[in-house]
Formats: sequence, structure tokens, C-alpha cells
Amino acid sequence: MSFFGALFINALRANLASLRTWCLVLLLPLLTFGLARLAPAQEIAAPVQVGVVLPREGGWDFWRRLEGRSGLVVSFQAAGLEQARRQVALGRWDCAPAPPPTPWSGRRCPPA
Repeated sequence: MSFFGALFINALRANLASLRTWCLVLLLPLLTFGLARLAPAQEIAAPVQVGVVLPREGGWDFWRRLEGRSGLVVSFQAAGLEQARRQVALGRWDCAPAPPPTPWSGRRCPPA
């Protein structure tokens, strides 16, 4: 057996017999995983603010589905067309998609 091998074995025996070593072995993983559980799982950056201009008819079903998708990454805001333009121009919202105007607005079906 080499000198360094014997030195390693003796140091290992001394450390395994020490209460301090076992406390460190047990507490280090507990502290690591405990702090990971306690820390909030949030994005560091602010969520993307999206203003949504809803159509006059049938928009609230779409809005309820969008609200279900809001979370840490994206936040949807219901708005009128002028308010959406103003908020995007001021830089408060990142974007505001609006439905295109249709020639048959107000009718139930498109013309045949």
C-alpha cells in the first residue's frame, strides 16, 4: 500500500467517526432541497402584457379561454380599440391584437 493510500484511509476513518461529518452529510441535501421548495417559482422578468380587442359578437367565450391561459409569462387585458392603441403607444402593453373589420359586420352570416 502506498503512503498516500494509507493517509487517505486513515483520514476517511477519522472523518466517518466524526459526528460533524454525518451532520453535514444529512443537512446539506435537506437545506438545498428545502430552500428550492421555499423559493417562489416566478419569472424574473415581468410578464408580457397583451391587450385584447374583442369582437362585438362571440368574443366573451374567447376571452374566458384566454383568461385561463394567463399566468407568469403572459397577461391578457380586455380593451377597446382606442385604449389598446394608446397603451401600446405608451409602452405599457407589448401588443394588442385586434380582429380585422369585416364587410358583413352586424350580420349573422357572410353574404353568399
